[in-house]
Amino acid sequence: MNLRLARGKVSGQLVARFGKLAQAGAYEWRFASAATPTAWTKAETTLAANTTLDGLAPGTQYIVQVRAIGTAGPSDWSDAAMLMVA
Repeated sequence: MNLRLARGKVSGQLVARFGKLAQAGAYEWRFASAATPTAWTKAETTLAANTTLDGLAPGTQYIVQVRAIGTAGPSDWSDAAMLMVA
């Protein structure tokens, strides 16, 4: 699976992009600080294969995962992507 992260236009933002899957109707996102990698925070479920995570702590490294949701239910979580927030 193809998950990419980039810093957002403002401090405290990460932009996450995922390779769109034909059978997916929605995408579920989660993130955690690299310091506490098992303390996941659920982000909004989106219809698009991208999202912007806001309100993150500048100077903190975050781990992000996504999974597709289709008629057969949710897929496995993607491999994690990691990036430090500016």
